[in-house]
Amino acid sequence: MSSRTAVLAGWLARLVVVACGLLNTRLLLSIMAVPDYAAYAIVISLGPWVNLVNLGLPNTAQNEIAERRAKGEDFDVLRQNVVNAAALGALAFGVFSWPLGEALRHTVLSGYGGLSVTGIALMCFGLSLNGLGMVANQVLFALHRSFWPNVMPGVQALATTVLLLIFQASGRGGLDWAALSFALPAVLSFVLMARVAQARPSRGVDLALLLEVLRRSRSFLLLAFLAAATLSVDYIVMARMLTGPDVVEYSLAGKVFAVLLSVHAVLVATSWTGLSDAHYQGEPRLVRQRIARLLIVGMGVVLLPSAAILALKEPIFALITGRHDFTMSSTLLGAWALYLVLRVWCDTFALAHMSAGRLALLNGYIPFQAAISIGAQIFLGHRFGAIGVMLGLCASFMLTAAWILPMRFLQQTRPVPALP
Repeated sequence: MSSRTAVLAGWLARLVVVACGLLNTRLLLSIMAVPDYAAYAIVISLGPWVNLVNLGLPNTAQNEIAERRAKGEDFDVLRQNVVNAAALGALAFGVFSWPLGEALRHTVLSGYGGLSVTGIALMCFGLSLNGLGMVANQVLFALHRSFWPNVMPGVQALATTVLLLIFQASGRGGLDWAALSFALPAVLSFVLMARVAQARPSRGVDLALLLEVLRRSRSFLLLAFLAAATLSVDYIVMARMLTGPDVVEYSLAGKVFAVLLSVHAVLVATSWTGLSDAHYQGEPRLVRQRIARLLIVGMGVVLLPSAAILALKEPIFALITGRHDFTMSSTLLGAWALYLVLRVWCDTFALAHMSAGRLALLNGYIPFQAAISIGAQIFLGHRFGAIGVMLGLCASFMLTAAWILPMRFLQQTRPVPALP
């Protein structure tokens, strides 16, 4: 399947995700009270932290396969081992999810009474499956089999919608049922992707090979940890200082704009292997051309829809919430739009560096970005609420990644002068 067809399939799947996401939000609000929905949103926001269970394997495996292919080396044993390891890790995390749920109930969610450990644990298990499922996804991308990784989010979102409709029709509500509607589709997605990637967990793993790959994945794991510290502390901060309705407003705005970011993510994910191939084949000019094209398309993906969201915020959020009296701050929406522009700019250049295995740069500045992000979100959040949290996150990008990444990219891909 061609790259263009895969991207088209991914965008069609994202349209399904968008439609289901809007409907799912309305269904969740219909079966849960506002505090329960706020708690649900907080747990979902911890996804990047739970993703750390994949230990950086997805991106490492993708780059390793691209490098071995460029050298004409066999990579099938590597593929088999990493997908088997992910499947075995999913079984292990099924047990660990319950103590993690108990820990979250008494820490991050301590301000939300009446929550059951079962509901929180089910969501943690679903999040872990999403994180470990990235191994099969990236392996398939590396093999230029991007159809299933692109369409599976649509399948997963549709399954969640069906379950929520069943629960609503049967009068079942509360966090536990909402968590089940999240966990079961995650199980479905993980199993299907593992099968497509030909996982055979019963055959075990080559421990020596796995440890070697894990050694190489440390940079990606560190990057994922630092990225989580930068991008995924907003709900943790808000859980300690804002009320449930404020968290819900922030969450609803985030859901709408995250749709646009997920569409851009299809471009990023599908472009990774092509950039890796161009890098390892020594074609910096081609890398520059592809990054320029990604920037143009990416900005188009977020700018026009963001303007439409700001102009049509009343009917959009009335449709999502089912309430015509729901008010959404235009300033908060503007802050989210600014964040998306910064993310597209920074993520595109970050992709160029990661696809070439240049992790030292990202791991060098992200600790400073994380410190700025946490400090700015707490400082501005105390003074301006949810808007301050969003502005603090934007400030961390503008002071670091927004200028460091493109500057280093231009230096790294400078054409080599021809010999006389």
